[in-house]
Amino acid sequence: MIPADGIGIGMEPFRTARLSSNSVRVTGPERMVVVDAGGDPEVLRRHLDAIRSAQPAPPLPVCLVQTHAHIDHIAGLTDFGAWPEGWRFELAAHSEGLRILRQGDPIAALADLTGRTLRPFRPPGWRFWTVLPKPGAAAAEPDRAIPLGGGVNLEAFCTPGHSPDSVTWRVGTVLFAGDLLAATAPLVAGIPGWDRSALLVSLDRLEQLMKAYRIEQVHVGHGAPLGPEAVADAIARSRREAGDLIRIEPVDSDRLRRMAGYAEGLIGELEELFLEMTRRIARLADKLAQVQEIRAADEVRGFDRSGEARELLAAFERFKRTAHGQGDGFLGVAAKGVQTVQRISGLLWWERLDEVLDESFLRFVRTRVVDFIQRAKGLSPARDLQPADAAEAVRAYARHLLDQQDAACSLGEAEKEGEAALRRRLVACLARTPSLGTATLDLSLPAESVSARMDSVRFFDALTRWIEQAVDQGAARFALRLLGTGSETRLELDAEAMAWSLSGQSAMVWEIIFARAGARIIWPAVPGEPLSFAFES
Repeated sequence: MIPADGIGIGMEPFRTARLSSNSVRVTGPERMVVVDAGGDPEVLRRHLDAIRSAQPAPPLPVCLVQTHAHIDHIAGLTDFGAWPEGWRFELAAHSEGLRILRQGDPIAALADLTGRTLRPFRPPGWRFWTVLPKPGAAAAEPDRAIPLGGGVNLEAFCTPGHSPDSVTWRVGTVLFAGDLLAATAPLVAGIPGWDRSALLVSLDRLEQLMKAYRIEQVHVGHGAPLGPEAVADAIARSRREAGDLIRIEPVDSDRLRRMAGYAEGLIGELEELFLEMTRRIARLADKLAQVQEIRAADEVRGFDRSGEARELLAAFERFKRTAHGQGDGFLGVAAKGVQTVQRISGLLWWERLDEVLDESFLRFVRTRVVDFIQRAKGLSPARDLQPADAAEAVRAYARHLLDQQDAACSLGEAEKEGEAALRRRLVACLARTPSLGTATLDLSLPAESVSARMDSVRFFDALTRWIEQAVDQGAARFALRLLGTGSETRLELDAEAMAWSLSGQSAMVWEIIFARAGARIIWPAVPGEPLSFAFES
């Protein structure tokens, strides 16, 4: 692509092996430019090798331009090592970015969050291009210009929000926006230096730049370049998400540690849920084939044979293989968890799933995904806890479980509505999976009402999943006992021969699940004792 006469652009591919930004090379008749050095010295080395082969004699200046001074954008620069002799090097960045580089500020650069080191960068003999906002300047007026030759400049526009030193650069009809359009992403919003108000102003400025210069392409810090429509969508999304981020939990080491543990526990659980999902779908397809509904069986089998399903299984494997292998600390583990959960999120809202999976099971899986993403964004999802008669709620839940075991599949009404309705009804009937299996259920409930504050849908969806897991492990008898104890209401779940102990990560995930429903888990003191859930009365 040629954004202006005599100016060519080459893009360094995004490196997935380490926490690294994209890096872009721009060639002009008077100056060679590298926008963002990346998080790996190999990125910059490849640029300089390409520049060496194209350098005239005497060599042109090489200007290293930064969109901001986060470690994944500058480590290629600070960790590079020996610089080619006889070359003229320059560094262009916001004044705050230059301070971070010169001082080696690990907090502002996010080095401490990634578990990486940052040394001060004070190269002797370099020329520095300092970018500062122009007071009173119009949005489309550049804050600094660096000549590339042939009357073409590389122009800087201060766009803080993701970080105080964020700069968007322009040459011709191309912008380099760094991480501006990712500033509302999970584990990004709330990092040191993040500013919601400044971000909203910068999004307005980016929108004006797109119009004023008829921008055709925007290079971003992570991912593929964006066209005008994609940028407009990203700006709208960022504004919408920023509207929810008025009060968020800051991203610090303690939060990343919690999120990394949460991610590992949840990814393991989601993988089990996904495999259970595919098993249920496969059973349904077999049942349909047995009643000669071959077309419906093939449609159902299409889910777990799809490229999306295969990619999701591969994503689980990648997470387990790389979560702790890249030297990126808790941020790397948590970020990989977010990426994996977002992939399953897109698959879980496939409309056919509502037809082929039990409502409670699918709702439970979807809720797990939504809750994690909200937590990763730094938001505490509002709990919908309502006063309820716990005795009646447990009684209705028990009736539902027993109805699943006993209900016959009735096709009468669907037959009157035609073949398509009959097929949908048949699929729904055959998809039903009794959560109790063939196990028995005993209830011990007080005659009078017992008050409890709970989100009953969330709680009983989660409880159902526990019962299903116990059934899979061979439990043949369950007991539910409700007790009122002053300021608390307790529900005990007993299953013969079941030990309710879990690993630390899994226990934490389940505690979060039930806490969202208003329940505090009371783990058994000794094996064989029932599991208890405590609610506020």
